[in-house]
Amino acid sequence: MKKTPFFIKKKGRVKMRILTVTLNPAVDTRYEIDNVKVGEVNRVLNKVETPGGKGLNVSNVLNKLGADVIATGFLGGAKGTFIEEKLEMKGISKDFLKVNNETRTCMAIIDNNKKITEILESGSPVSLDEKENFIKKYSELLEKVEIVDMSGSLPKGVPSTFYKELIDIANKLNKKVILDTSGEALKEGIKANPYLIKPNVDEMEFLLGKKIENIDEVIENAKEIQKNGVSNVMVTLGGDGGLLVTKDSVYQGTFPKVNIENTVGSGDSSVAGYIFGLSKDMSDIEKFKYALACGTSNAMLKNTGDIDIDTVSKLMEEIKVEKLN
Repeated sequence: MKKTPFFIKKKGRVKMRILTVTLNPAVDTRYEIDNVKVGEVNRVLNKVETPGGKGLNVSNVLNKLGADVIATGFLGGAKGTFIEEKLEMKGISKDFLKVNNETRTCMAIIDNNKKITEILESGSPVSLDEKENFIKKYSELLEKVEIVDMSGSLPKGVPSTFYKELIDIANKLNKKVILDTSGEALKEGIKANPYLIKPNVDEMEFLLGKKIENIDEVIENAKEIQKNGVSNVMVTLGGDGGLLVTKDSVYQGTFPKVNIENTVGSGDSSVAGYIFGLSKDMSDIEKFKYALACGTSNAMLKNTGDIDIDTVSKLMEEIKVEKLN
């Protein structure tokens, strides 16, 4: 029986439905190897395959939190079928556009020192017809939801302006959009004024075209992005926690020292935690705490884009959030 998290039981919470958009999903394959030796034969100790892509990681964590979520995007071939079957087993609602080309594979190789080497396929091209058919499906799905998450890279054949196009459609229907991508897709996407973006420092430097040297500059530049139309900017700082810049305030969050197993998917789990809080109409501090708790819980597990509910509950009591202004 699925365990109900303690925080779901709070009375007076609004429950909104969430749509996750994963345009470049993957079958994530994790190999555990004693010691990776370049140019030599490496023996795999353990192999795990799971649905991957940043948006699907968000879907998985939201589902574990008990949120009402539906996943969409492009899926193709046997790997696409594998992803759909796994989502069904998890009880995650889905409505993907089927495409002609095979869904990609991404690999993470973890050695006995917990060093992670990622090998990421770029994905097969999406045709113009498939892109237009997705917009129709997406527009129909928007009528059923209040919050939209757009996470991950864009497949070949899709222009860097595509997230902007999708956000514009959602904004016309007054949907709250969370955008978590990078590069030109992020630069173009923020022009449509999403509700929240979650860059790391490297992504902020790319957006602004300048080096960021310290936390004061992170805050200053996050405010600059926020003033240009993005309602909220959540910046992940790795082991140093994170920052949340809203229209009214700046919050800094820190978490306790924990045993790290696998940081891949921690950013996606943070996004899911924030969206969960948003779907329950929580305060900025509560949303931010859930983001940090879910991201930290993911890092403590071997699985990618996953959390442990009991750990999240415990971390919620230990995470510190300070209002800086």
